[in-house]
This record gives sequence, structure tokens and C-alpha cells, in this order.
Amino acid sequence: MPGRLSRRTQGEPDGPPDPAYAYRVGWLKEARTWDARRRSAVAEGLRLTLGDPAFSPNEYRRLHRVPALDESLHAGASLLALQQVLLALETDR
Repeated sequence: MPGRLSRRTQGEPDGPPDPAYAYRVGWLKEARTWDARRRSAVAEGLRLTLGDPAFSPNEYRRLHRVPALDESLHAGASLLALQQVLLALETDR
């Protein structure tokens, strides 16, 4: 279902841990505490960051800062997960 956060489907072989799943769970807990204005501001900052030619969707190296989110550096995969979470929360309204 579009906008839903899923981990793995049944029948998939077990493999290494999926960092994207852990990122989605963490961001979901965080984003649920934000009001609509904060979510919108973070989504706009995220759009700018993900659209930057220097953006790298790496799993662990924290290279990217997002305006309106915080002052921390984040891994590209983490930011892609945040984008999925914000989309899912927007879709569920």
C-alpha cells in the first residue's frame, strides 16, 4: 500500500540487518512528536538536501545536514527514510 512503512515481505531470506528499517522506526517515533508546521519545514529542508548534487544515499556515513531539522549530520539512507516517514504521515492524515 503506498505510503505505508514495511520491513520485509514473508518468504524473503534472512540477510544482514536492514538499516533503512531501523531509520524509519526511529524517524517515525521522532516525527510523530512534530506539529504540521515542523513537519512541513523539515520536508522542505529535506527536499533541498536530497536534491543537492553532492547528496549520497550511504547507509552509515553522516555527511548531510538538513535545514530546519537539527544541527546534526545524517547518513543519506537515514534521510531517505525520513522522507518516507513524512510522506506516510502526510498520506495517513
